[in-house]
Amino acid sequence: MKIVLDTNVVISGIFWKGTPHKILEIIESRKDIEFIQGIATFNELETVIKRGKFADITRTRALNIDAVLEALLTVCKFYHISEESKTIVNQDVTLKDPDDLKFIELAIEAGADYIISGDPHLLEIKKCNKIEILNPLEFLNIISNPR
Repeated sequence: MKIVLDTNVVISGIFWKGTPHKILEIIESRKDIEFIQGIATFNELETVIKRGKFADITRTRALNIDAVLEALLTVCKFYHISEESKTIVNQDVTLKDPDDLKFIELAIEAGADYIISGDPHLLEIKKCNKIEILNPLEFLNIISNPR
């Protein structure tokens, strides 16, 4: 199974316990789940996680953000987005926040099964090119109760 996690899910999973955190634990423990990343999505993650609004949490929990990012790199598989994937997305998808297109492009490029997001703009699409777009709880239910 191949999955793309939106930045908001990864950030939530790193800083707070809950469903996104469980998903990160499952990714780390199960070899049958491939966590897909691309340069644009990882750069966004790195930028967001280093924002000032997370500084207090980072300090309080004595988190080394660079070490966290390195640990994520060990469980990710990187894909380069081709022009073909960008073209497919540009023809088939219209989003209120075009910055979210990178997650769909990445999922198409990798042949992902799911995009997991908390972003309402992505979630309202529900499906794109056979890729289901789910919130973290929906995804957790699927991997806990295989079809």
